[in-house]
Amino acid sequence: KPASTTVEPDVFFVKEITPEPETTRTEPERVEAVEEDLEPEPIKAPARREPLKPVTSVDTRELVNAYMDEINKEKAKIEGLKKEKERLYRNKFATVEGKIEADVVTLTEAILEKQSKIAELKERVLELPDKVDELGKLQEQMGALKLEGRDALKRTKEKASEYLSHITEAKADVKDKVGEADDAIKEQNARLKELEKTHATLDSRSSKLKATVESVQSQVDELNKSMDSLNGGLQKVEQMKSEATAAADAIKEIVAARGAELESLEQELEGVARVEHWVQEYIRDYEQKIEEIERYVSSSDEELAELKEASEALYMKRYLGELEKLADTYDDELHDAVSKEEDIEQKTAESKSRITKLVNESQQMARKLRGDLKDSADYASLVAKIREKTAKAKTTFEEKREERVKLVDDSKKTRKTKSSGKVKLRSVPKKKKK
Repeated sequence: KPASTTVEPDVFFVKEITPEPETTRTEPERVEAVEEDLEPEPIKAPARREPLKPVTSVDTRELVNAYMDEINKEKAKIEGLKKEKERLYRNKFATVEGKIEADVVTLTEAILEKQSKIAELKERVLELPDKVDELGKLQEQMGALKLEGRDALKRTKEKASEYLSHITEAKADVKDKVGEADDAIKEQNARLKELEKTHATLDSRSSKLKATVESVQSQVDELNKSMDSLNGGLQKVEQMKSEATAAADAIKEIVAARGAELESLEQELEGVARVEHWVQEYIRDYEQKIEEIERYVSSSDEELAELKEASEALYMKRYLGELEKLADTYDDELHDAVSKEEDIEQKTAESKSRITKLVNESQQMARKLRGDLKDSADYASLVAKIREKTAKAKTTFEEKREERVKLVDDSKKTRKTKSSGKVKLRSVPKKKKK
């Protein structure tokens, strides 16, 4: 906050006295009344002036009026500088203060928002070790699963290769067995054809024998012996027929079994082909799963790196840099205002020094002229008039001083009321009065 403008009673405040055509203005006591309200300040010794020649009351009045005019000009200059200083405080410092207050409100809201984000980020950072441990365990499990999958894939490939080699050997064996079965079927078919021929022959012979039996039924008695022998032969033929039928059935069963075996072998070969295709699909799918797991692990590493980067204070550093630039801008504006204030104070000090110098010169002139005035005949009456006017001037000075003190108090109260609840700014060092 800018240095508080404590308004002090103006020790150089002197009611402006218009020149009067009276000789009483040459009395040094009026100058001494002005001197009473001045702050004692070290000043340089006045320049050596030429010895004054005896002057008349008119010359003395003109000289005093010249000094008073100079003093009034310096007083007016000081008042102008004070008003300029007040305008500086009102325009420059108040404007900067308003900007700073608005920026402070905006920055406070931004800081609160960033603090909430920082709190969320802290929570994420606090959860980060557990997630990192879990991710590490998951990576270890993924690595173990990867190795195990590679081993399983290798074993599966070896088993598939071995199974394919067995399938190839089984195909060759099946082909051999099929060839043997075809040969056996052909042989059994030939035997079946022979047995069918024999069966047909036996059927024809049986029919012939039956016809003969029927034709010679009348001769049964005679032919009993022949009949017995024929019956024995017939039984033998029937036995041979049954044997041939059983052999044919056995051959049919063997052929059917061989056919079923061939069908099962064909189905097994088709199943082996399907299994081989399924194994290849499984191997490709397993390789894709392994690649997906590797990509997931790499993406998890990237996400972890991004989270670590987000948990650092890079954003806060950049934000603090912008805030520092803003503070530098305000420092420049305040430095400019302080420079103007110091310039005004320097001019005020120069004016006060000028007034002090003029007062000292007027005192010297009054002391010089005091001896000359004492010799005049109406000196006592002049002194009485001057003291009366000096008393009136002192009364006026006291009234003005009280009014000024009251005005200063009111100004302080007003400034305190306006400054209550505002954000304090950095104090600017005020230059000491010379």
